[in-house]
Amino acid sequence: MKNNESKFYKLDKSGFVTTYLYAGRKESKVLDDHTDNNQLRYEKYLRGQVVNEGLEVMPQKMIIGEESPNGMPWQYYYSHNNGFLELSHFYLEPRRVDVLAVTELVVEEPTEVTAMIYSCSAVKLWLNGEESGIIERPVYKPIQSVKVTWQLKKGRNRIIGKLATVGVRDTRISLGIKLVSGYENVMTGYPEESLSGAYELAAELLNETQLCDHQLVYPDVMPAGSNIVYKTGNYDFRRKDKHTVIEEIAGEKVTTLKDFATFRVTLTVGNQVIGREFERMSLQKPTYVISKEDDQRESYFKTLGEIKSITRGENDGFAMYPLLARFYFGERTDEDLMEIDTTLDQIARRMDCADFMTCGFVRFLYTYPLDEVREKKLKETMLSFRYWMDQPGQDGMCFWSENHSLMFYQTAYFFGKRYPEDVFEKSGKTGALLAEDARTLIEAWLVDLLEYGFDEFNSGDYTTITFSALLNLVDYAEKDLADMAKDACDLLVRTAMVHYFKGVLISPQGRIYRSVLYPSQQAIQALVHYIDGKAPYAYSEWLIALATSRYEMPEDIQLLMDKKGHHQYEVSNAVVDLYKTYDYMMTSVQSPRADGKGRSWQWSMDEAKSHTHHYTKSLNECFHGTMAFEPGVLGYQQHLWYAALDAQQVIFTTHPGGTCEYMPQVRPGYWYGNGRTPAIKQQDQLIGIVYSIPEEDPIHFTHAFWYQDGFDETFEKGHWIFGRKNQSYIALWCSGEMENVDDVLFGCEKRTYGRDIAYLCLCSSQQEDGTFKAFQERCHRMEIVFGNKTLTCEALSLTHVGSEQKNQYVD
Repeated sequence: MKNNESKFYKLDKSGFVTTYLYAGRKESKVLDDHTDNNQLRYEKYLRGQVVNEGLEVMPQKMIIGEESPNGMPWQYYYSHNNGFLELSHFYLEPRRVDVLAVTELVVEEPTEVTAMIYSCSAVKLWLNGEESGIIERPVYKPIQSVKVTWQLKKGRNRIIGKLATVGVRDTRISLGIKLVSGYENVMTGYPEESLSGAYELAAELLNETQLCDHQLVYPDVMPAGSNIVYKTGNYDFRRKDKHTVIEEIAGEKVTTLKDFATFRVTLTVGNQVIGREFERMSLQKPTYVISKEDDQRESYFKTLGEIKSITRGENDGFAMYPLLARFYFGERTDEDLMEIDTTLDQIARRMDCADFMTCGFVRFLYTYPLDEVREKKLKETMLSFRYWMDQPGQDGMCFWSENHSLMFYQTAYFFGKRYPEDVFEKSGKTGALLAEDARTLIEAWLVDLLEYGFDEFNSGDYTTITFSALLNLVDYAEKDLADMAKDACDLLVRTAMVHYFKGVLISPQGRIYRSVLYPSQQAIQALVHYIDGKAPYAYSEWLIALATSRYEMPEDIQLLMDKKGHHQYEVSNAVVDLYKTYDYMMTSVQSPRADGKGRSWQWSMDEAKSHTHHYTKSLNECFHGTMAFEPGVLGYQQHLWYAALDAQQVIFTTHPGGTCEYMPQVRPGYWYGNGRTPAIKQQDQLIGIVYSIPEEDPIHFTHAFWYQDGFDETFEKGHWIFGRKNQSYIALWCSGEMENVDDVLFGCEKRTYGRDIAYLCLCSSQQEDGTFKAFQERCHRMEIVFGNKTLTCEALSLTHVGSEQKNQYVD
């Protein structure tokens, strides 16, 4: 293929079109004076203002690098194995977003095809210049679909798409075109005039590149403009020069890799850089920090201040918590005073997570002096701040999640008490009244929490955030609130630490991100390391609150961490089972609850109660869905089950939220959360899982995380795969065929296509079964039957009975 020629491609295995040019994301400020006391309804209103107009002139030529009708240049879309044009993004402040896309379907004879169009954006499609396929308005979740029938003419058939939405926090901006009938002889490609040939050659090089532990092997000599961009793991916003190490690889056919776990191979083609993500599991090992027992915690606090500011987005860093660490050790510099100024500016902007910063200020103000100039600026900022969504103003702050709601409540409480006689601009109330209202909400938050437990239970990413917010109440609130907050901290720690296994926490989770792959690197691991200095180290700036807190860990923590055998407990709406031995651990959340109990908390959107914590939890259930553990319900970020043989060797399955591993800012993701919640049942060291994926869902496969090289020995036969790590054994059975898939990770994914799929996972050990071979033989003797969405195996029987929570739909 010559550089200026293009070729035709098959659809992917699921029938998705994979060849796109695009123009955008074109972003513009949202200018609207509309307000609402319900932030979700306000964001729905903003999305409702998006009018996806037609194209005044249908573009005739689409050449990469040249301007499109929306003023942005046409670009070649590359993302290894993605069935979607995926341009999703996180917006700290609301923005209008517009995208143009083009692809072509090619047939040798006139053909009728049926296609499903998927998007969370408003979409208009044109086939050969005729409007054909509309999704009227954007939504937050779930992804929308429309079925269309197209009459394809012989030869090339051009599809032009126009997407429009409002970007607020994590926003899915994507387009999926999936042919579902009549597509056997359909090919896909790029516009003939696009000059895409050089880009396609570069994409082939990236697609066929193989990761072989410490080497990359390319299918051909890499051209000029080829690089490896290593990610160092240093995400100090003030040291962007240390974020990456770039190595030129032009002229190479094999590259010996540097010792960085994650990297991107990039090729420069024209004025565009395309690249593919890679990750080396062999380097994602737990980190151990050895220090003397009497200064282990002080050493940990010291490391928290070594980062100047935590990178959050391309143009922002969060500085308050590392700054608290430096102040704790008396390291106060002019640069840190400038970070305080920057933080106040960020709060004044009301960017998403401004409440994270205000809560950092609470601890700062109770611990360290603030100079007169900054005290004045602080007061001006906080008197004009928007403390709740029923106060006037337009922004994209998230008020309702478990951690955010507590932080907004206490921000109003503490700053109302700090300025009791002053009138706060947005509420029109004095600080004393603002604090009184906030106190009621904090009390309701704590009462609810102490009765039902955490919605974001054992969250690898959010637990330390909530813990830090609770410590503010423990240390600075009135005694009755402080006592309840102390009990909440005890509950948080006790709930998590019963999942302690070989130095890490192995637990289902109310919310999690991709760190689900690496328990030793989750932020909650910082709390584990704080309690047990011999456990793997992880960085979490939030734990600096412990340096100046009066809180002490519960005395029974070590007993909980050492607990073996079967254990079951209720938390939020979940019932969690776990079974732990010295050699392995298995744990899951029941789906549905085996006790048949109804929801422990009832969803309600009574406008008359909009300034109550119950109303806040209703918004959270709509948006995050952390309390819905029932088969068939839309998933979000919940993690449902784990099996573990050591601190690194974990196994689980999910129904992913997309078709490929690299999907930034998408929830549910590829490895975290689930598109649809399966039925799950655990009996000690045996877990059964049954998925039933609706036909209208775009993703008709599930997959298992199975790190092949992490085992000492593996074996596959029939529907079974087996693994041994030291004297620990694991077996995974699947009703369908498990295919090996390499994407960002190599040798880690077992994918199974289909809509009704069952898994069985069983752990054992040398002590229980003797040899690894004897364990395999026992598994093969097990009588397993799966049909009509029912899985039976020995005493375990599990049927997927679909449920639906309409409150999980956020439009």
